[in-house]
Amino acid sequence: PYYCLRRRVCYIWPASVPRGGHGSGVALGFCQGWLFERHRRWLRFDGRRHVGVLLFQRPEELSQPPIEALLREAARVDGLP
Repeated sequence: PYYCLRRRVCYIWPASVPRGGHGSGVALGFCQGWLFERHRRWLRFDGRRHVGVLLFQRPEELSQPPIEALLREAARVDGLP
């Protein structure tokens, strides 16, 4: 599913869904990741120009990197204060 504020902000895509394109695990994708200033280094672009992805293989990985910081950055890019 996609999550929106003013436009599409992010999505969650498990590898079990066809056409996931990331092999295994769960992807947390940020639709405007290319505009991130502070936390872009944590995202994988893998040939995509705009969408940056975090790929999680195990639940323990959810605390690294701080997902909250990425969500705040996504809201900032979308135009929220």
